[in-house]
Amino acid sequence: MAYYSVQVKSTNRPVIFSSRESVEWLVSYPSALLICVVDKKKAFIRVFQTTARFGAAVTLALPERLKMLLNSPAGEGRTLDWDDVGNCKLGPPILEFKTDDLLNDDLVRKYRQVLTYWVKCDTANVRKYQMGMRTVKLPGSYRTNEVPLAPNARFFLNYPGADTQSKAEETALDLDEWLGPLKLSSGDSLGALLVALRLRHSDPDYSHGRGADLAMELRRVTAIEASTDVQSSDYVFAPLDKLLTELQRKLTS
Repeated sequence: MAYYSVQVKSTNRPVIFSSRESVEWLVSYPSALLICVVDKKKAFIRVFQTTARFGAAVTLALPERLKMLLNSPAGEGRTLDWDDVGNCKLGPPILEFKTDDLLNDDLVRKYRQVLTYWVKCDTANVRKYQMGMRTVKLPGSYRTNEVPLAPNARFFLNYPGADTQSKAEETALDLDEWLGPLKLSSGDSLGALLVALRLRHSDPDYSHGRGADLAMELRRVTAIEASTDVQSSDYVFAPLDKLLTELQRKLTS
């Protein structure tokens, strides 16, 4: 089970992040985040998901202010929605129950399943944001006290800024450096070659020192030298550079 945080409130008044700094804190928060509204007199609890924070993260620029509404009744609704003036509607509560319900083991198991689903969904979106990806995956709709279908909707930013692209690129390259040798050792020579080509393309002057070990191992255990007409005495990236040059020629011809 992933870690998660809960903000507990006594009313359903909107949650307002009144500055860009506070919005940035919200979208950067490193774990799943839920909002719980507790009515002590009625011993009534409602829990809301906060996918809206990732909706804000996939805009071209973070909003200067974010207002999240908690006034949707229990039932069926959309996961990500806005009102006419741009406020985020958090949708129906994902859970709604009386404290006495927690004495019922069957209900507790059901509530746990619902909570687990949303925490895992939120955690996956947190991880994407930390990797530099400006994308959110979520169930398009859901019903209170029910486990939704697998996430089936996706929102993403088509034109992220240079800093965001750089962070995502660095994450992807770190993963490639680890993944390429694994693919080769497991017999997936083509997969390893594709990874090696990407590493080489990203670092043509070898200023970051990426991919040399993988390139040498490809030359040792595959027929890449013969297939690219490269001599064993040629520099380590010669086969990859030949393939990249040919691919570039085909793409631009």
